[in-house]
Amino acid sequence: MSALAFCADSQGRLIIRLFIQLGLGPEELFALRYDDLRGSQLRIDEALVDGKSADVKTRASAALVHMPPEVCEELKF
Repeated sequence: MSALAFCADSQGRLIIRLFIQLGLGPEELFALRYDDLRGSQLRIDEALVDGKSADVKTRASAALVHMPPEVCEELKF
């Protein structure tokens, strides 16, 4: 884990892990909602554009992203 992750609180560490391990961009990460959590996967179906929710850029961007078990548990917590 990066040195930055050790300096962040638990919520900050989770955000850093989602960026790094899942490859999410900020526009996807900050548009996530509770119902996007599907077991061990995250549903990516919208993005935050100019402060508003919008569809993802391409059809390929809309996907279910698998999460490692430890990230999944931390997100559920």
